[in-house]
Amino acid sequence: NAHFGLMDKLLFSYDTGNQLQTVIDEVTAPFGFKKVNSEIANTNYTYDANGNMLADPNKGITNVTYNHFNLPTTITISNTEKIGNISYIYDADGTKLKKVVTEGSPLIIEYSDGYVYQNGELQFFSTPEGYVTKEDSKYRYVYNYEDHLGNVRLSYTKNDTGNLEIIEEKNYYPFGLEHRGYNNTVSAQGNSIAEKFKYNGKELNDELGLDWYDYGARNYDPMIGRWFNIDPLAEDYYSFSLYNYTLNDPIRNIDPDGRGVEDVIVTGDSANKFVEQLNEGTSLEITRDAETGKLTATGKAKTGADRVLEKAINDENITVNINATTSN
Repeated sequence: NAHFGLMDKLLFSYDTGNQLQTVIDEVTAPFGFKKVNSEIANTNYTYDANGNMLADPNKGITNVTYNHFNLPTTITISNTEKIGNISYIYDADGTKLKKVVTEGSPLIIEYSDGYVYQNGELQFFSTPEGYVTKEDSKYRYVYNYEDHLGNVRLSYTKNDTGNLEIIEEKNYYPFGLEHRGYNNTVSAQGNSIAEKFKYNGKELNDELGLDWYDYGARNYDPMIGRWFNIDPLAEDYYSFSLYNYTLNDPIRNIDPDGRGVEDVIVTGDSANKFVEQLNEGTSLEITRDAETGKLTATGKAKTGADRVLEKAINDENITVNINATTSN
């Protein structure tokens, strides 16, 4: 709003390969783009031969090592607020099994098929409706309200008196930064580790000021709306930057695991209105099957974004379900 004022005004500079080199924020605000090492000049980001980011001077990331999947194994951070390392262990297919944060006493987070442990103690396990957290010898069910992009917007539970209690409300800007300054009360009824699963339902790695979302195949920085690794399916998106997020359209597209945008099946009493709005932003003619909800794209794609959208919509191997109703 007008009282809050301008949050960010970012100037990006790139090399000839579309790798981000510097970010300059012309606004000094407590939120948005964060430059922890404020005394450091606009030093370049650096990359390895595979296109993975090695250093981010703004956050004090001095080095990142990667495995053969181009997944980070160790992140070294040294800034004016934090000094330490974050290490990751994966299984043979690249699924994350463990995260170790070294800053004083080690913090160990382990992942096992939806069950999450901290320093050997079960913290929560996922359910279709949200998660279950362990409290001594008891378990508490927590329910998440998610929007059509999978963003966790509200977590709530029944408290010890049997009344519904809101644990946390989350609202996001399109590229994933959280709104600030209102509805920021967090109830102790939830689990702090589980509540880190936020934008698109992904885990925010906020230790040591990292603030990356882990999508599986890549890590995403909502402060600048970019990945820091090349798309593993880059050959499918040759007309776009290898580091862009959701073809720079995070309202229309989602990227479930960091490898590519996905198509939608639209249901609900506002499904036709959803399709009308989608047609307003493309040269394609998008129609919806009234029985199945499946979208079909026809016509001539005039832009690169239209070509990718056409391919995604008409790919029978990709399915995303959206419930478009007047209530959401």
